[in-house]
Amino acid sequence: MHAINEHSPCCWAAAAAMRGESSKKPGRTDLLKFQIDTGDNQPIKQQPYRVSYAEGEIRAAEIQQYMELGFVRESNSPWVSPVLVIRKPNGGIRFCIDYRKLNAATVKDCYPMPLIDDIIDVLSGSKIFSTIDIASRY
Repeated sequence: MHAINEHSPCCWAAAAAMRGESSKKPGRTDLLKFQIDTGDNQPIKQQPYRVSYAEGEIRAAEIQQYMELGFVRESNSPWVSPVLVIRKPNGGIRFCIDYRKLNAATVKDCYPMPLIDDIIDVLSGSKIFSTIDIASRY
């Protein structure tokens, strides 16, 4: 098995190909429905974190781009978590959502995590493995 890292030429070619508008659009499925179980907890509405005017402009532009690409959509959920804008080493930005309070209110799943040995058995015979989001470089 060969490890592919951010310095591998094939990764850079794949990342370049992924930057095309059509490849940025996320896929969708109706095969899986997901719901976060919050039990009896009341919705948590957190205030947004303060940001400078310039950072607010950057955040608004990123949100607009994410909406156009279909990554996010408008919501009227009573649950509100604040957004953090983190600077990447290359000067770009990364959105992080502070879900700590939501996580604390979430009912934990009662089934165990799969054993790593079982996962490796399922993956045996596979040729390609990916553990990174190469388009976003993390």
